[in-house]
Amino acid sequence: MSHGLTFSVSCGALYLFFKWLEDRKRSSLLLFAAVFALLILIRPFLLLLGLYFLIIGISRSGGLRAFVEMLKPQSVSIAMAVGIVVIMLIPQLLYYKQTLGHWSLNAYESDEKFFFTM
Repeated sequence: MSHGLTFSVSCGALYLFFKWLEDRKRSSLLLFAAVFALLILIRPFLLLLGLYFLIIGISRSGGLRAFVEMLKPQSVSIAMAVGIVVIMLIPQLLYYKQTLGHWSLNAYESDEKFFFTM
């Protein structure tokens, strides 16, 4: 079930990111931040997808210097986007800390194995 949901939310994040690169509107960036935070909540490993967005942003802007110059006027919007991501992640992190005693959960850490026998 989570694979289909992850695909759908990833498509939404990609769409909103490219839309933000084109129109540079605050609403596109904030929606992207909310969808990206949802994606991280579904599968925390997809936090690494942020590197993809960073690399695409740099290449679409014409280099690192141009990308930084493009981000400077939008510093308030970027701070708001980071705030949205943090606000959306805090309840899950607090839940993990309360129930597990750790800030994260490794869903793949178990004694389950595949047995290939005939």
